[in-house]
Amino acid sequence: MKRISQAQIAKMTGVSQCTVSRVLRGSGSVHIETREKVLAALRRNNYRSPEVLPVVVLVSQVSERDIYDIQILDVIHEELEKNNIAFEVIFYNNVQLLRSRSSAGILSLCYNSRFEREVSDLLSIPIVGINTASNFSSEIYTVCSDEIDCMEKICRDFFYKGHRRLGCLCYSYSKEYIQKLRCDEFKKQCKQLGIYGKVATLSGNLGEDIRYLAEHSVTGIIIASEYWSHDLQSALNHAKLNIPQDISLVSWGARNDCGNEFLNFNVVYQDYPALAREAVKLLMHQINYEFVGTKKIAVPYIYTQRGSVAAPHAGTVRKHPRQQPECTAEPEDN
Repeated sequence: MKRISQAQIAKMTGVSQCTVSRVLRGSGSVHIETREKVLAALRRNNYRSPEVLPVVVLVSQVSERDIYDIQILDVIHEELEKNNIAFEVIFYNNVQLLRSRSSAGILSLCYNSRFEREVSDLLSIPIVGINTASNFSSEIYTVCSDEIDCMEKICRDFFYKGHRRLGCLCYSYSKEYIQKLRCDEFKKQCKQLGIYGKVATLSGNLGEDIRYLAEHSVTGIIIASEYWSHDLQSALNHAKLNIPQDISLVSWGARNDCGNEFLNFNVVYQDYPALAREAVKLLMHQINYEFVGTKKIAVPYIYTQRGSVAAPHAGTVRKHPRQQPECTAEPEDN
């Protein structure tokens, strides 16, 4: 098939060849509607430009405390540099700025699947969402951490070490999609393994919540929220429990260096570099009009085992008066 020229693109869109060239160079002197019309024609005709347009990275916020976004952005930068492609960070609520840019594609870190779909419909360029809030429900291309595989690994680790009564502490189970996904998968795994599983909502006092589950003959606890990862040691001190003598425990980690904060705990955390690399690879396939086998890529969590899951303790933790956290779901004993 003969390669289409800029002159042909200009003719079919009713603009000058100079305008097509300015769009390809990313010039800001082209009207938004004209730019979109030209970009749509370029993609429709599989035009491969010798000029390399930048990639836009959409973010919700970036600060020194946003370790997740910073690490993702660092790897995105490295991967795009390998392909000699520049990138520009734009806050997702600045739609006008986004529309004023000529770009090869979009990597979205705004975690808003509805907005990502709107952007995908609005602009004639490919978009890849990273850890989109609705996980795999979005119709756009997505790269997400594999929550289902992660919960299966944790539950089976407990099971093979002899645990038959597990507890799962989650945050806002009924409101947050990702928490619901983790807890539903916890119940599914317990059912498949033929063991008891109890789900309880984090009440605001992690030590009390852990103690509550331990008092109800639960021998292993999964803290299915990154939010409390930094409070684990103080919570266990408050609950007067030792790991793993009194209770075995696994926690989601807030960032990939969290193991340095609590060296004796088993933790799971997202593989940020792998997420970024897969997202850039998926976007580059689309930019180069290459076949993409799947629109949904699941990246495994990293499970770091440090000895906080052992054979279940012999006795039951002695109860003491206290307020019980709300129990949102509890499968039947098997």
